[in-house]
Amino acid sequence: MICSFKFACCEILLFLLNFIINTFKCRKMAPTSTTTTVTTTTTTTTSTASSTRPTMTPREQPSDMDMLSQFFRRSIGLQSILQSNLPKFRGIPQHANDIALSEWLEEFYEITAQHNMEMGSKARLLVDHLAGPAREEIMCLSESRRRDFDEVVACLKLCFGYEENTQSLSSKFHNRVQREGESLCDFSRALIRLYIKLEKAAITQAQGEALAQLKDKALSDQFVNGAREAWVRRELRRIQLTHGPSGFNRMRAEALQLFQESPTAQRTRIREADVEVGRVVTSDSAHLLQQMVDQQTTIMTELEQLRGEVTRLKNAKPQRRRVSSGCFHCGQKGHFIRECPNMTHMPTNNVTCSGEKLPT
Repeated sequence: MICSFKFACCEILLFLLNFIINTFKCRKMAPTSTTTTVTTTTTTTTSTASSTRPTMTPREQPSDMDMLSQFFRRSIGLQSILQSNLPKFRGIPQHANDIALSEWLEEFYEITAQHNMEMGSKARLLVDHLAGPAREEIMCLSESRRRDFDEVVACLKLCFGYEENTQSLSSKFHNRVQREGESLCDFSRALIRLYIKLEKAAITQAQGEALAQLKDKALSDQFVNGAREAWVRRELRRIQLTHGPSGFNRMRAEALQLFQESPTAQRTRIREADVEVGRVVTSDSAHLLQQMVDQQTTIMTELEQLRGEVTRLKNAKPQRRRVSSGCFHCGQKGHFIRECPNMTHMPTNNVTCSGEKLPT
């Protein structure tokens, strides 16, 4: 935009300079008033000399003014286009508010149709209103092709002129619901834009007429079913029953008026919610911190108990373990000599406590 403005200023200065030079030449070459002389020969000579000089007719002088005014009108018109609200085209739409190439070109044609612009100026203006991948694609063209308006438009249509069919647009329309944080105004406007695209994508005239007849009912149903909150859907259903299926514009106006809130109330509500959430987070953090402290205290207590138990076990004297070698009479393990089944008929006075036999 800055380059176009500088270029227009340079053109204006050059034209003014040429206009001043031509005006100075015309004044210098204009015929002076002949003085009245007594001699007829002098008068004849003067008139002959003046007739040989190139004089400008009265019709030629206003032509420069017309050219100057036309140039000024063209320059002012160019600057008004540059300062207009024409958005820049970036490429394939990525967000809900982005417009397609066909819609952007229609808006560009409507703005430039009010000014008598040459094809080169129109091509330069179109390139100035490109950004992102679209501008990079045009910059790949040669300089001569960038000056051709039809060539630039053809390149944009080739790379970014993808047109959706009725099936894909219909699926998008019926699956479109109100997103989180999206107002009813934005949601309804998105539905209207989708349905307009659906109408433009109609292949046959009968299909277009059918879509036009079902427009109000389809918009009303999707507006009601796509609302995010259940109580909002109930209110929208009540408004729809009041106005009928053929009054989407009136239904939308009443719904927007019903759910309209002042920005101050919205900001206050958001601020209060933030404070409440902050308090809840602080309370939860304090509770978790107290739980962590209690757990650490319990762990330290158990650790001290384990340490004392280990110390006590280290200081305790080891006890001798009695190893059972079995019965001293039969030599089998699992019982003592007093429990030996083979000692039932033997006298006990001939056996010592250790199980040895006494000599007879």
